[in-house]
Amino acid sequence: MKQEKASKFMMFFENARKPAAILDISGEIIQLNDEFKEKFGMEKINNIKDLSDEKSIYLWDENLELTINDGHTSSNLPIVLEPQKIADSVRVHLIYCDNSRRIIALFNVPELLSEESEVSNLKIFQKSESLFIAFDQTGIIQNVNEHSYSFLELSGKMLIGKSACEFFSSLGFSKEQSTKFIRKVIGEGYAETLHAYEKSSGEVSYYHIKTYYDESVGMFITRMADRTEKVILEKRLAHKESLYEVGQLAASIAHEIRNPITTLKGFTQLLRNSTAEESEKYLTVIDDEIIRMESILNEMLILSKPSIEEKTFISLSKLLSTMIKLFQPKARIEGISIIQFSGDLEEVFIFGDEAKLKQVMLNLMKNGLEAMSHGGKLTISLEAIEDNKVNVLVSDTGQGMSATQLKQIFMPFFTTRSDGTGLGLPFVIKTIEEHGGTVSVSSEVGVGSEFILSFPSATIHNSPSKEAKAKALQAGAAR
Repeated sequence: MKQEKASKFMMFFENARKPAAILDISGEIIQLNDEFKEKFGMEKINNIKDLSDEKSIYLWDENLELTINDGHTSSNLPIVLEPQKIADSVRVHLIYCDNSRRIIALFNVPELLSEESEVSNLKIFQKSESLFIAFDQTGIIQNVNEHSYSFLELSGKMLIGKSACEFFSSLGFSKEQSTKFIRKVIGEGYAETLHAYEKSSGEVSYYHIKTYYDESVGMFITRMADRTEKVILEKRLAHKESLYEVGQLAASIAHEIRNPITTLKGFTQLLRNSTAEESEKYLTVIDDEIIRMESILNEMLILSKPSIEEKTFISLSKLLSTMIKLFQPKARIEGISIIQFSGDLEEVFIFGDEAKLKQVMLNLMKNGLEAMSHGGKLTISLEAIEDNKVNVLVSDTGQGMSATQLKQIFMPFFTTRSDGTGLGLPFVIKTIEEHGGTVSVSSEVGVGSEFILSFPSATIHNSPSKEAKAKALQAGAAR
């Protein structure tokens, strides 16, 4: 297996005009080229650290670790040359290849340095999962590896010849950001940043961009690594932490407020027995506001409650039909059509908490209806997708949301309505994630919004018994 993975780099070995080696992450030798064997007088070597004396081994450990973390290192290391002679300043360039977990070591032994351009050595970058771009010392792109299209939707030919300013501008950097980044590279020989890049499809990718001066090739190298998955995961974790904090806050608030609310309700009832008819309307307003306060507290308490472990098999289509029937009277009064669509999809079961999922649909359908005026359409769709998943789509033809609002809608207490609590959508995403699903949303101002709830289907992998299916269907029919 080691030999098979090392063969990916044979093209590099065939073209390298200096000693080179392929290592595993611990420094064990996988492959040596002829120049290495000739220069160091070794046909066989077990570990790259054997090239150093005992005092210098720690330097190799540090550089190997840095290479794995950063993708590359370039430093001067003491090397034992034949016959047992130590060269104090051998430039060693290490490059980590993510896909094979292998490290390429390239040695610039002093007497082997040549005037020939070393740009050809960038061929090693072609096998990296990252995008590598080489700028000459005037800031003009001279070489690009094969990943330019997957990262930037641009071919390498379109990038070669562009200036550093043009390149960073195409990534969405402002003029001020580009200038600051380039100045740091020139002044310190190194700069890095995490940048959000929006592709033509509207999809946002997060790239870790690192530019450094590589003495071995005499060029500035920009390395772009895709960190989208990591950033999204970190955002989800941060969101869960914020929900947890809201839960703790909700429990504390409920404890402090419920008692005075109970007292207010009691005295209001007593006043009704002795108040004049003229004051009745004021007591009615007080009652309505107390009910509203209790409603807000109940929504906050839902966020604070832990996930219920006892879940059952649920007929998703029956659950949706039940919720649509619940909203039909309100929709007719307001002149709004509710459309249910499931195509030829057979009965779909998921594993979950039916009460919580009904609350999710209640929140989304209520939001959709309130966003529309007379003549609007609320569409509830059910569709199967790959990997044994099922989607529930809730779309409206309402006022829609701006890009800024879309970024905040799942944050606790954010609301676009004067009478909203900002807790409905945080409950939605918390509940769907508890069910192993995901929530995505798209919206356009003046056109409408669409929420997509994606669930793992229980129909195939966790098929309920015939009795469980019949029970779920009967329960849905009974409603």
